[in-house]
Amino acid sequence: MKSTSWTNFSISLLTGVALAITALPFTTHVAFAQEDTGANADDEVEEIIVTGSRIRRAGFDTLQPAVQIDAEFMEARGFINVADAINEVPTFGPPGNGPVGQGNGAAVGQNFVNAFSLGSQRTLVLINGRRVVSQNSPGTTGITSGQQVDLNIIPTALIDRIETIFNGGAPIYGADAVAATVNIILKQNFEGAQFDAQYGVSDRGDADNYLFRALVGGNFESGRGNAVVAFEYARQDGVLPADRSIGRRDINFQDNPDPNGPNQIIGDNTEMVWQVPLTGVPLLNPGFWDVPVGGSNGFVDANGNGLIFEVDGQTLISATPDIIGAPWNIVFGTDPGGFFNPYVISLGRTNTLLTPSERWATNALGHYDITDNIRVFSEFLFARTESVDHVNQPPWGGGFFSPGASSAIMVPLTNPYVTASVANAIRTQLEARDLDGDGFPDGDANLLDLDRDGVADTPGFFLARQNGDIVGDNPNFRDQNVFRIVTGIQGDFELLDRSWEWELSYNFGQTDADTRVTTLNPTRYPLALDAVLDSNGEIVCRSTRDGVVQPGGGVLSLPTVIDDVAKCLPINPMGFGNFSQEVRDYLVQERFRKTKIRQQIYELNAGGDLFDLPSGTVQIAGGIMHRKEEAGFFSDLASETGQEPLFEQAVLTTEGEYDTNEYYIETSVPLLEDGSRWDLPGISSLRVDGAVRYVDNSVAGSETTWTVGARLRFSLPWFEDGFMIRGNVTQAIRSPSITEFFLPESPATDRGADPCDEEFVDTGVNPAVRRANCQAELSAAQAAAPPTAPIQSVTLDNFMSTVVNASAPGVVSGSIDLRNEVSDSWTAGIVLTPPRIPGLRFSADWTEIAIEDAIVNVNLNTIFAACYDDPGSPVEACSRVTRNPNTFQVASFRGGFLNAAERDFKGLIVNIDYNTDAANLPFMSNAPGAFRFSSSYFHTSFQGSSVTGVTPQDDTGERGFEQNMWQANFGYDMERLGFLWQVRWLGEGNADNAGGPDQATPLTYDNLTINNFTVMYEMNDTVNLRFVVNNVFDEFPSDSRIAYSGTTSTTSGGNANFFDDPVGRRYSFGLSARF
Repeated sequence: MKSTSWTNFSISLLTGVALAITALPFTTHVAFAQEDTGANADDEVEEIIVTGSRIRRAGFDTLQPAVQIDAEFMEARGFINVADAINEVPTFGPPGNGPVGQGNGAAVGQNFVNAFSLGSQRTLVLINGRRVVSQNSPGTTGITSGQQVDLNIIPTALIDRIETIFNGGAPIYGADAVAATVNIILKQNFEGAQFDAQYGVSDRGDADNYLFRALVGGNFESGRGNAVVAFEYARQDGVLPADRSIGRRDINFQDNPDPNGPNQIIGDNTEMVWQVPLTGVPLLNPGFWDVPVGGSNGFVDANGNGLIFEVDGQTLISATPDIIGAPWNIVFGTDPGGFFNPYVISLGRTNTLLTPSERWATNALGHYDITDNIRVFSEFLFARTESVDHVNQPPWGGGFFSPGASSAIMVPLTNPYVTASVANAIRTQLEARDLDGDGFPDGDANLLDLDRDGVADTPGFFLARQNGDIVGDNPNFRDQNVFRIVTGIQGDFELLDRSWEWELSYNFGQTDADTRVTTLNPTRYPLALDAVLDSNGEIVCRSTRDGVVQPGGGVLSLPTVIDDVAKCLPINPMGFGNFSQEVRDYLVQERFRKTKIRQQIYELNAGGDLFDLPSGTVQIAGGIMHRKEEAGFFSDLASETGQEPLFEQAVLTTEGEYDTNEYYIETSVPLLEDGSRWDLPGISSLRVDGAVRYVDNSVAGSETTWTVGARLRFSLPWFEDGFMIRGNVTQAIRSPSITEFFLPESPATDRGADPCDEEFVDTGVNPAVRRANCQAELSAAQAAAPPTAPIQSVTLDNFMSTVVNASAPGVVSGSIDLRNEVSDSWTAGIVLTPPRIPGLRFSADWTEIAIEDAIVNVNLNTIFAACYDDPGSPVEACSRVTRNPNTFQVASFRGGFLNAAERDFKGLIVNIDYNTDAANLPFMSNAPGAFRFSSSYFHTSFQGSSVTGVTPQDDTGERGFEQNMWQANFGYDMERLGFLWQVRWLGEGNADNAGGPDQATPLTYDNLTINNFTVMYEMNDTVNLRFVVNNVFDEFPSDSRIAYSGTTSTTSGGNANFFDDPVGRRYSFGLSARF
């Protein structure tokens, strides 16, 4: 794919669309888009199509458990985003990507929904029953790869309702509908004008949000055509962790600070604050910020306390507990006041709690009836989103995150910024150290290879620091444009006195996104670090004085630019906050990346009545689809070549395409019908539905997906025909994404919980197997190592793996040998609609899903689990990790995408809806208005995963997999006044189901209850007002809940925490006018 071809095609297509908008009336699906036809819906109840089927049928009953959100409810709740509405449904887990800081610009501000917490890549999103181009950037973006749709692109003004079915969508819509299919159905045949404005703000005066939307439509040519256009503008201001107490504390669970001691109770929910030394740490070697402070790789005072730099960088001070917290680890202290401590930085300050974003979207629909039975139609969508992640972790200097480019800075003692007191303290300790382990002090032996000639000949030390004082808040930006058009022709006809419908359509979508990530200039940073004195005694850059092209201490692989040398400004990396704005302007740059995703679909559908049985008509539908997916993730030169100083490895361009040819057929067969020749006592009806789809993927190969199910409605004395049981069995697939197929072999870094570390060796799904495998590997390594090698003193009870906190280098890549994921699922449930209680509907469904050949990006943790927790120590998995033969530390790894995992889910979904006049309720016989109640309960019986056949890890009840979730809505509507009260309950659970022996009982987190309230007032037939209070009682997740958010930090990728509403009480005021 060429960038110019993308641009030229986009310009041509947009020009054509602009002309088409003015010339062609727009329409929507009649036969195959799952919609209510608006004003005449009650009269046409026999002819609707529900999500998960292409066959028209009576009512909204589905084979699968389903949930529906209508436009009235969305307006009452004051949602400014589709994802906000869906994420409140208990069956959806923490979003795969949401409005929290993500640490990379490629995903800032996006919203991907995540049914059953099985991964957002396994939830298919449709608009009017048709697929939508993805917005998930290919490449190593840190977000789960797949075809996810960013729900920011869909304007809420035109939404009629959102239908979601769980299981069963794949045979009708194709790949990716494994956990659920979310179908966003737009308003049809809209006439009139509607305008809506809303403003919201938090109780603390921040998190401001603004919404303006307009909807205009009408019929023309005596009703033969209809066109409607919607426009929406929305803005959400951000919130930083410093703005909330939970962000300032940045709580996490603390491990036993004495891992060498006996197993003991240290407090089931002992917590810690994540902190990193801020002013710089001098080290002997570049590889690791040592444990504890000082230690074997650092410098210590007379009392054994580690030394760190004073803020001004002029002296070394002792890292005592009152400075960096309990120093059980140089990297993470536990001082609760650390947020305001000048010597450390809480990781809670290096992220964004709520990402600011701004959205513009327009959507147009229309149709025109050429004849009484032939209609042309079109749908048009354009959406622009601008998001910024204001605060992120800065580039680091130190082996904590990776060796190589991210190693600590080399500082010679001759550096003019090194004061005499610092040089003397360093030199004194170097002279006293036995660095080579021969029992004798080595003198001034810590020599640096400053000029990179392979000879270490300059006395000095390594400096580990974080560079937030240079790059500031280190913001990331994403600007995204999405364009989509659907056009086609549809009609109906009679054949042998039977009704048939058909549709031919073309669906085109394109996503263009530009991302910018703030970082250090890879050429200028090492130039500035290499400071010397000139002939006048002034501090200058060595390159300025000597004309050095590739200066000592640099990490360059490209020639420097003459201008960079000429403008070079020397810097003092010791201390913190000692850089002028001029220096920052010289050093800071933005890294640019582009995403281009294109989707094209040609589709033909047809269906109708096939023949009659005594019990009713056999119906059938079928169709063919050709789908082409293209995507590219294009990095700038610095990213491509790995020239990102002290931060990350190369980020390579990822580009590829594939296409599918798909064929499906669906049928619905009535086997029994009360009053027909085929009936049974006590049975009102029995209908069997089935569908099968053949998918031929040009890269992954062919696969068949199918579903079969039945609905049995009884005829019972009290329930009459209001008692139904339903169920289905489905086999679904998920196709590999562009990234999973085509990611080139790319350098990467990762860290993980080394199973052989003293902290983890007796944990996991099978602790005995883990310890035995580790011991076997350690014993073999010790047998092969020299007698004097450090590994000889290693035991599993004293081994402290550096990869737990310090990243190891590795490589990752895609694979064209990937196969489709395959899932087997079944549901069984009951539906009650007793006529004696009009307006009541109750359903309860049990669901099980087992995914085989799940595609997983094999990282260190998955490799560890596959190798050490399997009794057989699989050779393929274990060979992906290389350990240093002399130290037993992890030296490197080999990751990438494999069909290597299994996912299992079992759960119960219960829904209750009840609508009635208030006068029908007990003790309210004279009350005016109507009462509305709906409730949804979701129970996860089992949620687990395994890698390469390992015993499944039980994640049930852990954060992001809460075992019990519940939502209830209570509404009361009078003639002009309406109220809505909502309760959301998120259950408690265990932080880690596989805790170690130092954990007396599993670490637990508390439940959370959030209440929301709306009052609506109809001023007249035109103007309506609404007032919404979200989180009425200002409830925040407890420390125990935020301490384990399914990630390593409160605010670092904490989608689980955003799911818990960390913003607090907030208000919105809305006004709508309809004409």
